[in-house]
Amino acid sequence: MCIFVQKSGMAKKGEQAAAKKMFIEFFKDQKEIAEDLGVSEKTIGAWVKKGKWKALRDAKINSRENQAENLKSLISEYTDKAIEVMNKIKLIEAKGKSMDATEKDELIDLKKESTRISQEVAMYNKTLTQFQTAKLPLGTYLEVMEDLFKELQAYDKDLYMKTLDFQRYQLQNVAQKLG
Repeated sequence: MCIFVQKSGMAKKGEQAAAKKMFIEFFKDQKEIAEDLGVSEKTIGAWVKKGKWKALRDAKINSRENQAENLKSLISEYTDKAIEVMNKIKLIEAKGKSMDATEKDELIDLKKESTRISQEVAMYNKTLTQFQTAKLPLGTYLEVMEDLFKELQAYDKDLYMKTLDFQRYQLQNVAQKLG
């Protein structure tokens, strides 16, 4: 028999913050989080839904920083593979004229593999370069900032009013950079 004791609001807030971090930052599933925190899976599910944690986790996964790191990781893996293939090629070529037919076929296959890997690395390098130099479209930036300031106005009208000069300055400054 399982007995649940009502926890204080502070404890629940701390658990919710921990659950959010586990879900978004460490990509744990709801069952794992529930087990780790001693909270029901249903409670975790409610927090995920109410806080829109899935959208936040997706945004983190798809962030420019993560995408750039993923590309760098792929480039590194392919570069390691290219070195491995090149070393095999050198070993076979060192045999010179004493190569048998099987080794000659293997050499041809390794050279094809080396070319394919080189093309992959070049493609990923080009994508990474484009990714790192790409600028956010001005329209997208303005849309995000407009939503942010609208939320600020709904959250704290006085603070919103105090930021009007900053808003104008920031939007003009970004418009000049991206425009």
